[in-house]
Amino acid sequence: MMKIINLTPHPINLIDENGRQIRVFESEGIVRLKAETVSAGKIDGIALTTTKFGEVEGLPGEVWECADPVDYDIDTIKSEIEKEIKSVRK
Repeated sequence: MMKIINLTPHPINLIDENGRQIRVFESEGIVRLKAETVSAGKIDGIALTTTKFGEVEGLPGEVWECADPVDYDIDTIKSEIEKEIKSVRK
């Protein structure tokens, strides 16, 4: 059986089509991206900044069982998350 692991800093509520809460997934840790604020130039003398995102931090080290019958180790999961992040940044 697959387990949903909530790696956000808050509970996740599963709501049915009628708006009823049917399950709560409490936080089991926090995954974050390293973030760095960098200069993005100036407009009319006003300094602009942007955030540059880097490595994923806080993923658990154990092997996860995924929806398909293949087990992925943490490096594979991290690589997949990083690919997804890069695709969103485009």
